Amino acid sequence: MRDRYRGILLGVAVGDALGAPIEFMRWDEIRVRYGPEGVRGYVTGPYGRAAITDDTQMTLATARGLLRAASLLASGDQELVVRSLYGAYLEWLATQDDPGQRRAPGLTCLAALRSGKMGTVERPLNDSKGCGGVMRVAPVGLALPGQPDAAFALGVRTAAITHGHPGGYLPAGSLAALLSRLVAGQELHEAVAAEAHRRELDPDTRHLLRRAMDLAQGDLPPAHAIAALGEGWTGDEALAIGVFCALRYAGSAAEEHCFRQGVLASVNHSGDSDSTGAVAGGILGAWLGESAIPPDWLADLEGRVSLVMVADGMYGAFGALTR
Repeated sequence: MRDRYRGILLGVAVGDALGAPIEFMRWDEIRVRYGPEGVRGYVTGPYGRAAITDDTQMTLATARGLLRAASLLASGDQELVVRSLYGAYLEWLATQDDPGQRRAPGLTCLAALRSGKMGTVERPLNDSKGCGGVMRVAPVGLALPGQPDAAFALGVRTAAITHGHPGGYLPAGSLAALLSRLVAGQELHEAVAAEAHRRELDPDTRHLLRRAMDLAQGDLPPAHAIAALGEGWTGDEALAIGVFCALRYAGSAAEEHCFRQGVLASVNHSGDSDSTGAVAGGILGAWLGESAIPPDWLADLEGRVSLVMVADGMYGAFGALTR
């Protein structure tokens, strides 16, 4: 369990750091600059080599908000838990005045948090279906291991703080539920299939998840298959791309090879490479654990010590629910 808890947070950060330097680049540009297979490891980006972005920063904010509300979550009071998360996001917002901490934050997240209001499903702040809610929701799965329905509900409310379109918050609920299943030991294909059939999903997210499952069994090159799912700028696309990349390499004999190839596929495409990398890294980290993450990627990762400390804190607070 501890290995999976660390695997999720470290996986999110690794995928984020691998994808950050090539975010906004087209696939043809990536191949010209880094070779026919694209990036194969960390490259230097605008914040340095192996540097995280707002995706990992906000994921850590989610984890800290959940840790503060651990007793409330145990009582089932999700409304107050979401208030704690909102407070953690406002603390993150305050750090964005520091140029050293400002890592290309999403405009929707900034505008929503600066509004002075907390968005909800019932009272949305906007009509955004961007992926800013999905990319930060992973800790919800850690807080509710083996409770996918509760994780779905909280994941939805977590994303709705800033994203008001169902395509922005329902995929976040689905990812939280998927990680809840995986961290408790459910097999990857079974967990994905269960979420693809979740009745609460919007039609677009359900379609893309099922399309991702079909493409994972096909023989299209990953970049072409990903193009059929989108570019990852929206919540439903980012979730589907992450799921596809995890499933495509799930049959690999070596766990490290599965993690490496799955995450590399998730960043080497036209679109939001750091967010799709973060989603795929979280899924593969939940399924395979920290031990599957290539050691060279962990050694250079910015903020590794903090990520491990937060993951261990989450394990101590919530892992007992399945022990």
